[in-house]
Amino acid sequence: MGLPLLDRFRKGGARGAELAPANTPAQIEGALTASGMDQGGNFRPGRPLNPYFGYSGQARAMDYPLTVNTATQGRAAWGRPSYDVLKAIIDAYDVARMCINHKIDELRSMPLMFQPADSVDDDVDEAIDVAKLVLAYPDRQLPYESWLSKWLENAFKYDSAPLYRRRNYDGDIIGLEVMDGKTLYPYIDENGRRPVTPAPAYGQIIHGMIGQWFTTEDVIYVPFRPQEDTPFGMAPIESMLLTANTDIRFQWHFLQLFTDGSVPAGFIGAEFVVDHGASQVRAPAYQHVPLYDGSRGRDRQRSSARDCSYSRSRERTISSESVHHSRMQLRIGSGQGADLRTVHQQRHSGATRH
Repeated sequence: MGLPLLDRFRKGGARGAELAPANTPAQIEGALTASGMDQGGNFRPGRPLNPYFGYSGQARAMDYPLTVNTATQGRAAWGRPSYDVLKAIIDAYDVARMCINHKIDELRSMPLMFQPADSVDDDVDEAIDVAKLVLAYPDRQLPYESWLSKWLENAFKYDSAPLYRRRNYDGDIIGLEVMDGKTLYPYIDENGRRPVTPAPAYGQIIHGMIGQWFTTEDVIYVPFRPQEDTPFGMAPIESMLLTANTDIRFQWHFLQLFTDGSVPAGFIGAEFVVDHGASQVRAPAYQHVPLYDGSRGRDRQRSSARDCSYSRSRERTISSESVHHSRMQLRIGSGQGADLRTVHQQRHSGATRH
C-alpha cells in the first residue's frame, strides 16, 4: 500500500528547500484545480501562496521572535512584563503578598501522604519509607516545609519554579534544589519546541550574561499556566497588573494625607482698594496661615474650604473686612512654594502675590 499523497513530499520533518510556484508537485496542483483553488475562474477564493518550508512538515509551535535564543533579558525578550516589574509590584502591593502567604501556609499545613501507585499490588512499605526519608530534606539542606515554601515563592510570584537535579559523582540524583526562577531562560528549537537532550534547553542568566547551559535532564521546568506564544508561564499577578498598580497609587495618595511637608497647599495675596498699612495685611493673612501651614494634604484643603466658605476653583477674589474695618480684597488660590509668613514683608507693594 502506497504512502498518502502528502507523505511523499515530506522530508523527514526537516525543513526543505524553498519551492517556487513552478516546483509545486503535479498531484497537488491537480488537487488545487479540482477544489477550485487555482488562479482561473471568476469569483473564486484564489490560489494559496506557495509554502516557504514545504508540504506537511512539522508545524511550528509558535511564531517566535527571530534570534530570541541570543537574548538575555528573560521575559522581556518575549514582550512579556519583566521579572523586575513583577517583583516590584509584588513587593509594593500588600494584597498580593498576603495572598501568596496564605496559599503557602495552606499548602504547608497539608501533611504528606504516601500510597501505592495505580495498578501496583506489591508490598511498597519499604519504598514508602525511602520516599519519606528522601523528602524529609529534598535538597539535603532545608526541611520539607521550608523547601516547599521556597519553591512556591517562585511559582506564585513568576510561574517559574525550576528544580535543579543535584547529582553525585556517579551521576545519581541526590537532591532537588530550588533555583531562582528569574535566572532561568528557556530556549526553543527551530519549531518553537523545547530542545531535546543533549541540546541545551535552558540558560541561566547571571549578571546579564549566560552563566550555564542546562538540558532537560538537568532542570525540571514546568509552568503552571503555560502559554501558546511563549515558553514562559502566566504569573498570577500578571493578569491584574493594572488593578494592582491602581491600588498601589491609591495607597500612596492616601498616605500623603498623613505626611507633613514644608510646601503649603495654597497661597493668599492681597490687593488694596486703597493704600493701607502693613498691619492691615498681616491680620487677615495670619488668620488663613494655619489652614495651609506646612502640609499639602487634601484634607486640610477641604477643611479650609468649608471654614472659609470659598469654592474649590483654582483662583477667585473675595472681600473681607480688615481688623480696622478697612475694605481690601483677598485673592485665595492653590499653589506650591508659597510661604504666607512673608506676606507682612511686602509692606510697600500695591499687590502682594506668592
